[in-house]
This record gives sequence, C-alpha cells and structure tokens, in this order.
Amino acid sequence: MLHGDFKHAVESCNLALRAAESSLPVNHPDHVESWNLLGSIRLRTGDVHRAEEAYDQAMKLCKTLPMGSTRITNVNSNLAVLYQETGRLQLARAIFEEVLRNRLKAFSTNHVKIGDAKNALGNVYQSLGWYDQAELQYMEALRIFSRHVDVNGLSVMKNWASLAEARQDFAQADQIRGDIEAFAKGIFPPGHIAIAEAELGRFASLFALGKIEEALKISQRYLLAAHENLKTAAE
Repeated sequence: MLHGDFKHAVESCNLALRAAESSLPVNHPDHVESWNLLGSIRLRTGDVHRAEEAYDQAMKLCKTLPMGSTRITNVNSNLAVLYQETGRLQLARAIFEEVLRNRLKAFSTNHVKIGDAKNALGNVYQSLGWYDQAELQYMEALRIFSRHVDVNGLSVMKNWASLAEARQDFAQADQIRGDIEAFAKGIFPPGHIAIAEAELGRFASLFALGKIEEALKISQRYLLAAHENLKTAAE
C-alpha cells in the first residue's frame, strides 16, 4: 500500500468512526475495532504518537468488555507491536506473553492464532537477546503452521534464520533458509518472485560460510527472476 493509500485509509477510518459515534455513545465497546484499526493505519504511516493515542482509546473502551475478549487481545497485540518498534521491549514482552496466555484459553493448542502469538513472542525475545527462548517459540509456531500449510510458516522460518545469523551460526541459518526455499516452492507457482526471494535469503549465510561462487549464482538467478517479473507486470 502506497503512502497516499494509507492517507486515504486514515481519512476513511476517521469518517467511519465519526459516523459510528453519531449513532452510538462515544464509550460504546463497538468502537473498539475502529480505534484499533485507526491505530494500526497510523502506525504503518509512521505516526507513532497518534497511533498510541488510538490504541489507548481502544483500551479504555475495552474496560467494558469481559476479560479474555478477543477484542482486548487484538488491541493488546497491536499495542505490543508499537512498543516493540519503539524500543519498549519489556512492555512488549509482558503484553505478548499475556496475549499468548489468553489465546491458549480461547483456542486449541494447534490453532494458527497460537502460532501467531508464539511467533510474535519469539520476535521480542530475540530483540531482547533471549535467543534460547526465542528459538523455542519459533519451533512451536512452526510446528503449528506446518500442520496447516500456512504461509505464515514462512515468516516464522525467516525469523528463525535471522536468529541463527544473530548467533553467527551460519550453517544453521543456511539450512533454515534452504527449508524456506523448499516451503516457498510448495505454496507458490514456479517462477514466483517469492521463491527467488527465498533463495536469495541464503546469500548472506553462504557468503559467511565461504561459499562465494554459490552465493553469486543465487544472486544472479534472483536478478533474472526479478527482471522477468518486471517484464510480466509491464505487459
């Protein structure tokens, strides 16, 4: 989505919120989703301060909802992302752990919502330098997504590969990147740019392992695939 599209989305969300408030009391819990969505859009545009204001407003309305409501969990998840992106890692960690606890009460242990929560928690653990805890969350999230052949499994594997690189375990990173490539080939059609991007992910680990020639071949194949995709898009 382009910046202009985000601006239009913010304006549309504001209009929808004003329309809803004209028919319902301003403190009605049905406004939670509107404030939550507005916060997410503002965060994507880089307006962090106003995004946090929107999330805070959503959380105030959540006080009228029953404990464990999915609305509360959704707002908390987005607020935790904001905290993580602004370096407030311990606040993000505490919220992501609470989100996981609430989702475990609401969903089966193999539900994709649990996988999402574990992946998010793994990310903040990695940012804190808690690599062992992060890896455990990624492994559990990947186990869940592999049962559903879910595209979110790619996100988990990319995060796990980044963790291996942070540890400078480039052999493990390359192995995971290879799994990412295989996974991408299983869910995308041949020639899809996502497959080329997955293969390109191995470049850094191969280079660090001294496999320069193989790394260069991968970069060349990626450039060729990107060129072909641009040609197809232009036609």
